[in-house]
Amino acid sequence: GDVIDLGVAEGYTMNSAKGLRFHEWCAKHVLAEFLVKVDDDVYLRPAPLVEILRRSPPSGFAWGYWDFMSPVPREEGKPFYNPEESYPFAAFPPYPRGLVRALSMDVVRHIARLAARGALRSIS
Repeated sequence: GDVIDLGVAEGYTMNSAKGLRFHEWCAKHVLAEFLVKVDDDVYLRPAPLVEILRRSPPSGFAWGYWDFMSPVPREEGKPFYNPEESYPFAAFPPYPRGLVRALSMDVVRHIARLAARGALRSIS
């Protein structure tokens, strides 16, 4: 089918859990060199993206808008609030974010393996 139920409640604060489940599902069911995630409100021009992927290595690849110093929200009641006890650092590690991002499938499988071992957790 065209719709996959990941078994995660809907809502903006569930994005971390949805993202991990999405990578786990794709690692098991997708046969491709790259996984591209596009927000539903994006007008995608596939030709330039395909050209970028054609020139990219099919392993160890992550592409998108990178956030290198995203501050950790510390105000209670704010989306993605994290008390220092649960995440003691002032900023999140670098990560690709935004409307469009691409990962080589070895990176997707690595994320899925870490999640399955409990080495990753959702930040909410």
